[in-house]
Amino acid sequence: GELDWKPSSRHPEGSDVWVASLAGSPALQSLTQNDTPPEVIPGLFKLNPHQRLTRARFPNGNAETSQWGFASLSRNQLSIPGEGVSEWTKPQKGKMPTFKYVNLQDPTNPSGMVKNDSAMKDYNTWGVGFGGVCSTVWGDKDSYWCGNVSAGGWAEVDRASAIAGQLQIPVGMRYNMSYRPPADPNKALGERWKDTDLSKAVIHAWHSQSWAVHMFRVLSNDPSKGTMDFTEGSGGQGGRNWCRCDQCGYAAGWCGQHQNPPVKTDTRLIGGSWYVENVIEELDAEEEWFYDTENELLYYRPNRTKIEIGTQHLPPPNADLIAAKLKNIMEFRGSQNKPVRNVSLIGLGFRDSAATYMREFEWSAPSGGDWALRKGGAILLEGVEDMTIESCEFSRLDGNGVFLAGYTRDVDIARNSFEWIGEGAMATWGNTNDYDATNGDQPRRTTVRDNYIREIGLYEKQSSGWGQAKSCLNRIENNIIFNTPRAAINFNDMMGGGNEVVGNLIWNTCRESGDHGPINSWDREPFLTKVETTAKPSFQPKVTNVDANFIIANYGGSQGIDNDDGSSYFSIKNNVFYSADGFKMDYGGHDSVFENNLVIVLPYDGQNCYNVADFLPGHADIYRNNTCVCGAFPDRIPSGCGSPACGLAHKHRKRKERMRQHSKNSRHHSFQSSARDMEVVGSAADCNSSKAGSFVSSYNRFYTPKGNASIKCAGRTMRLEDVQKIFKTEIQSSFSTIPESKTIVCWARRRLAAAISAAHAAHARHVAHVSHSSSHQMHKLLDNLDSDVSC
Repeated sequence: GELDWKPSSRHPEGSDVWVASLAGSPALQSLTQNDTPPEVIPGLFKLNPHQRLTRARFPNGNAETSQWGFASLSRNQLSIPGEGVSEWTKPQKGKMPTFKYVNLQDPTNPSGMVKNDSAMKDYNTWGVGFGGVCSTVWGDKDSYWCGNVSAGGWAEVDRASAIAGQLQIPVGMRYNMSYRPPADPNKALGERWKDTDLSKAVIHAWHSQSWAVHMFRVLSNDPSKGTMDFTEGSGGQGGRNWCRCDQCGYAAGWCGQHQNPPVKTDTRLIGGSWYVENVIEELDAEEEWFYDTENELLYYRPNRTKIEIGTQHLPPPNADLIAAKLKNIMEFRGSQNKPVRNVSLIGLGFRDSAATYMREFEWSAPSGGDWALRKGGAILLEGVEDMTIESCEFSRLDGNGVFLAGYTRDVDIARNSFEWIGEGAMATWGNTNDYDATNGDQPRRTTVRDNYIREIGLYEKQSSGWGQAKSCLNRIENNIIFNTPRAAINFNDMMGGGNEVVGNLIWNTCRESGDHGPINSWDREPFLTKVETTAKPSFQPKVTNVDANFIIANYGGSQGIDNDDGSSYFSIKNNVFYSADGFKMDYGGHDSVFENNLVIVLPYDGQNCYNVADFLPGHADIYRNNTCVCGAFPDRIPSGCGSPACGLAHKHRKRKERMRQHSKNSRHHSFQSSARDMEVVGSAADCNSSKAGSFVSSYNRFYTPKGNASIKCAGRTMRLEDVQKIFKTEIQSSFSTIPESKTIVCWARRRLAAAISAAHAAHARHVAHVSHSSSHQMHKLLDNLDSDVSC
């Protein structure tokens, strides 16, 4: 109904902030029925034009357009840098979780099957933990990161936390009261919040490694001390612990280890940039709002033109405001024995679902990947078969778009658009009996095709276009995915395997994070299935094929496909990767093939054409018949940049800063390129092809700036021709200087031509459905690539 707006008495005169009472309104009664989180109104939207409004926050920002990740160029204006916190409060030491552990190398293990294929011993075991201190954040659900065998990158932090019963997710914070944030340097934080009640505020803070954003609801605060206490269950939106200064001091320049003299005993928790929302005193920007739960008052500052600003005595325009209520808009729930069958949702629109990032205890780690999830979405599917979701529009949902939980079979998600999504576009989370997935209670044989996915992960940055956990045999085909904070496609585990990732166009991923790729995978936690061998169960998954994709790994993306900890049994063929490192297989990965790909490497972190670790005999990876152009651009493009032009501008800005510093202290500064040595095309733990378990690389073509390709073998850098002579590897591989750009473009056309021809009709149908200029432009690019396949 019509709202009776009045000027807010809690804000300065002329601030154009208005207040309306919802007391007794039917809308409020509807919002407070049934399942209601602590925020009666967790999100607010406009009907026309369709727009997401911003809950009052500091620093000011727009959830849809403000990028504030660790490398985002404007992050210090949109968030408070990590040094704005004097200390994140560590929880008290508590009860150690209950551990479950099985050594799968032991033939007498209860599964009856042996797993001994990874060079990392811990990946041949299965283990989780539950309860104890972990229950204060993630409830009593099993978690790989609460177990005593977690392994891989920085896993020693999580393992030590679990064994010690000392969780490293903060339960409060003490902000630096004298700190003047770049967003408002005229006012220190202590002065800013001296009269502010921050209880019920929500803190959004990056993980110390910038992997995820953790949200904390403030339970109480003391402005005189700058302290806040968080509610129990806050911070569970990421699956892993934070680092301490003595563990990851490189991640925070303010740690004592960097002081002079160093304080090596600094054990404070490291958090990244952060901002605070749901604070009425911070309602000072257009299209911000705040709801006073106790007094049932809605505050709102409208968007005025400059001409209108002189007429603040007029109430806001008669815009229909939509208060989000439903976290799931449609639910289809059956069971494996009695599934819901043969339902089609065609041509529908889904919008304005409620935010779910502050649902305490509903988030947890589904498997051995880094991510945490919560089961829910605008469409929630559980216990369904032969379901179709086609030509639908998912827009401005504060949670997930489509979520597949437990048992599903043959769900077809086709020709939909997903944009401005608070979490992920689509995600899965199946059920297992510990390591045993032979019950089939997981999403299987899902087809995700011809979808258009952009602007996702607006709140929880550790989100993707397709996020897969405990699921298998899925086909992800001909999708367009761009503008994401982390990976476009993420495999949190490789349970069962057998996935097909074909013909996708992906770019502008990892825009707010790093240590990731446009496609990312983990395989730390083994699962027993009958997918690879139907006769008897096996821990070996079926090979996942990644074929004929065009991937640009700009911003914080590293490899086109980041096969991270334990990733195994991949076949990566016929792809074009631009601004990307090539093949990565470290931390115990094995049994994968990287073949017939075109990799165009721009200087990033030195992994270049390939970087592989150790293998057990019979389980080595193969790198064969690839074309790798190493050093196609002379300078490193920082993670916050998405193009060489941005990289050059960033370089020039940094050079000017160094020159200004030079003029101040008269010291000599060298202005060398930040690029790594692009002549080193690959790195392997062992290059000796005569040894069992050695990496196999052959028939490749390497192009470098100087034409002097070299390989790093067991840490020793050697010329390619010497590696060929001494180790009898890189057989028939060649090296030369980088050719003209038109030649490289021609190679890309050749590599993609077959895939484009097969996918063109499906793409054309989708373009007719989705009227977005970006989509038309990218299809025009594909058409141009297809127009000339002859070099």
